[in-house]
Amino acid sequence: MRIQVTGSALALLFILQLFAGAEELKIKEFVKNNCIDCHNEKKRKGKIRLDNLDYAISKHDAVYMWQDILDVLNTGEMPPEDESQPKAEELTFVIGKVTENLKSAHKRLAATGGVISMRHLNKREYYGSMKDLFGADLPNDILANDTSPGFDTNGSFQYFSLRHLENFQTIGRSVVSNYLDFYSKTYKTQEVRHDPEISINKTNKENLARYEATMALISSGASVEEIGKFNPRVADAGQIRLFKQRYKATVTKPREYLKNPLHKNGVTGNVFFHTHVKPGAIYKLKIYGSSNVTAKLNVELGDNIVGVAEFKALKGQAQMAEVSFKTGAMSSRESISFSAKALKGGHVDYVTVSGPYPLSPSFFETVAKPLFTKKEVSDEDVFKSLKSFANRAFRYQGVDDEYINALVKIYKDSRGLGESLKDSLINPFAAIITSPAFLYIKEKNNGKRTVLSQQEYAIRMAYFLWGAPPDKELYDLAQQKQLYDKGVIKTQIDRMLLSDKADNFLESFIDQWSDIQRFEEIDLPRNLQGDFKNSTRRELSEFFKVLVRENLPVDNFIDSEFAVLDSTLAKYYKIKGVDGGFQKVSLPANSPRGGLLGQAAFLIMGTSGPRTSPTIRGTIIRETFLHDPPPPPPPNVSGIDAKKGKKLTVRELVDKHQEIPQCASCHAKIDPIGYGLENFDYLGNWRTSEILGGVQPAPKKKKGKKAQKPVPAPKKVPVNAAGNLLRGEKFSDFEGFKKALYKNKNKLAESIYESLLSYGIGREIEFVDADEIKENLSSLAKSNYLLKDMILEVITSKTFVTK
Repeated sequence: MRIQVTGSALALLFILQLFAGAEELKIKEFVKNNCIDCHNEKKRKGKIRLDNLDYAISKHDAVYMWQDILDVLNTGEMPPEDESQPKAEELTFVIGKVTENLKSAHKRLAATGGVISMRHLNKREYYGSMKDLFGADLPNDILANDTSPGFDTNGSFQYFSLRHLENFQTIGRSVVSNYLDFYSKTYKTQEVRHDPEISINKTNKENLARYEATMALISSGASVEEIGKFNPRVADAGQIRLFKQRYKATVTKPREYLKNPLHKNGVTGNVFFHTHVKPGAIYKLKIYGSSNVTAKLNVELGDNIVGVAEFKALKGQAQMAEVSFKTGAMSSRESISFSAKALKGGHVDYVTVSGPYPLSPSFFETVAKPLFTKKEVSDEDVFKSLKSFANRAFRYQGVDDEYINALVKIYKDSRGLGESLKDSLINPFAAIITSPAFLYIKEKNNGKRTVLSQQEYAIRMAYFLWGAPPDKELYDLAQQKQLYDKGVIKTQIDRMLLSDKADNFLESFIDQWSDIQRFEEIDLPRNLQGDFKNSTRRELSEFFKVLVRENLPVDNFIDSEFAVLDSTLAKYYKIKGVDGGFQKVSLPANSPRGGLLGQAAFLIMGTSGPRTSPTIRGTIIRETFLHDPPPPPPPNVSGIDAKKGKKLTVRELVDKHQEIPQCASCHAKIDPIGYGLENFDYLGNWRTSEILGGVQPAPKKKKGKKAQKPVPAPKKVPVNAAGNLLRGEKFSDFEGFKKALYKNKNKLAESIYESLLSYGIGREIEFVDADEIKENLSSLAKSNYLLKDMILEVITSKTFVTK
């Protein structure tokens, strides 16, 4: 293709080159005036020579040298104090320009030409792959969360150690053993009753008896030794004195509990018990009791809510609420808990757990369970079972008979030592799910970039959209060589995104794109823990699910006419008419909650202690909405604080960065962006004024009965949300800020598109990808960057189908 350059384009190119050359000349002049006298060919102070600097930063050695220069300029170490100093604006310019040049050089020199590193399954994908085989979830805590500077699908950020292998072996043996144990025995559905008040009443009675007996000994004048022998917690004079002081309050609670008629046959508080279960099975929990109000009880299995038991307002009448739940892949004994407090005057009488109930067999069950129905199991039976399992586990990319024969030998050796069928099968099956063919994504390219086979394409697409292997439909289409038909792919993407398995991708991608982990690291006030924190944490991913599944434009991130809320968030945002779990809600005309910008988690993660941080918020906006992440802050730069006794607004405090040359170059391109969100306080509440000096501290309590002096009302000033974006687009308030972002929505689309592509192919985006990305974004712009269409464009791109 021949590119024709117009006269105006040539003029613009000339001006840009001239401008770039002028900037380099300014840096050279700075180095000449401030550095060369001490760092030249003859005089190499500190063994450093700077008269031969590579200003183009064309090699890695130049990166290290310029980074050293930048570090000493940022810390003020150079030029030395006894030498003449550059002007503040000159130093600011050089620091800013060198920082930009280094950022560009890092990206340029790190480019691989599009090479994708071989990678192993990340935690999500491992869980999805195990569920594909065994039909049940693994406990969340058996594997550590992935840590990565980029997306967790990027193989170049991964490492695999012996410790990882040992962990996968332990998990594999445990899961296989649990299921084989299940298949080797006959289990009938049975119902077990739990009366929670029995243990609670017993505990209260025992505690009350011990307290009363201890007090009786004290009152009778018994010796300290006698009292301590009976109650080791009261073993000296000090403990006896403390026991007497607390006695009345201590015995009141159990006495009142035991007097309550409701507690004779039930409980009104927390219910917790254990029950034996089988892995990957369905059970039914029935709660018998009464309620004076309509109530919903969250039933938890371990730390996860597995269902909601609903009670009606039937005062004094017995009723039953039922919840079904599925046990995990490693379950043998589960803890079940819920609280009866929401019943308001009602109580829980007793609970039954029944099961296991039949459900569709997992793949592992179809290949392993038949072995236990045979009178005699031949080596050929074991061979077929292991090969079938390995084929599925290795994603139908081939299994060597030699490998399976080796596993059969392990089985035979175990049987020869007198082990049972079940125990002899554990190691062979576990070896399959610890094999590199299972743990690694297998894409062979022989060192050259080539097009994926249809089988590999199906696997890459499935792990992208599901975090799990393909299903039968995808495998069949790959086998029939139909997957590279764009119409077929569109149908498959629509189908896959509607699946519950797509929640894995939709939640994981948007959480990593937005770096929601920042929110996890914020210490919220105690009253905003629990339900609020959980709901706030989920809001963005639930919002993103709606955007994708309804194929809405990307600019909904900036503002939208709706939000996706549950009752907890709706109450916090003062939006009426929302009851229950997450749902799409139309927003009032004057609500600031549309889009990502009005979401509590997004705003809270841009805070610093009990005040907002335009610097952090501006950085987040640059990274996500403007697709221009700023360089990391320089080392050893102290924070900015107001002078003692002087109260400043957040803006006045942050603007002090501009007074320091080492800070001004970066902060001038960050802080003015973050000011656009100043109408939201550090907890994401809308405000029009702020307290001067930050959050007003609570008055200290004074000892004694002396009255406290009245605390003066904190001084408030109007919020100033004026600022500007990188290209100079100015805004005066939050509405203007959103309009400025709208003008740059192409950068937001670029951010999401490139991130989706990087997440899907498992590597960083490089210069080699730029032309196709530009072409595809240009096509998507015609329909205003619809999100599901964007995913289709990613999956059908040349980059995505290349290994």
